[in-house]
Amino acid sequence: MNRYLRKFGRYALLALPLTIVFAVACGSDTVTTVIETVIVEREVQVEVTREVEKIVVATAAPSDAAAPARVDDRFGGELKVALGAAITTLDVHRTTGTTAYEVAFSVQERMLAYNADLVPTPLLIDSWTLSDDGMQWNFKLRSGIEFHNGVPLTAEHAVNSWTRWAERDSYGSIIFGFIDDVTAIDDLNFTID
Repeated sequence: MNRYLRKFGRYALLALPLTIVFAVACGSDTVTTVIETVIVEREVQVEVTREVEKIVVATAAPSDAAAPARVDDRFGGELKVALGAAITTLDVHRTTGTTAYEVAFSVQERMLAYNADLVPTPLLIDSWTLSDDGMQWNFKLRSGIEFHNGVPLTAEHAVNSWTRWAERDSYGSIIFGFIDDVTAIDDLNFTID
């Protein structure tokens, strides 16, 4: 292969000077002289189409997170939802699938959620405090919250949900390794020790 490169290199070196000689030899000695320059101006109408791209972003109006949503009761009908993956359960304590969590959180409420500034914001709870020794969290549920069947939400429901999470979810069981007890104090208050 080296032999072919040497041979090609010799031809390339011979071709370059020959190309320059032919280019100079083919050139003309005549010089063109401009006698008169005429500039013609005329008005031309051009139709201009203006295109404007508009981007519309729909933003939900802020609402009072502490107020329960009230709508007229509507029964029946059909809701069609397109999902990116199949879900096997709506039980957030038994799944690790992201799509299942997204669907479940669309119909289930949590105690807290993070707002746009990543600050915890109350959903099911009205308030929460930490004891002076840092060993007990006290939570107060919002009053007037009902399940889909009209049963009022109580602190006992919250305790049962926390306990179920610890028993069925691997992450919940890790967290509960640091928790001694979850106790209902009354209908709206419960503690985590």
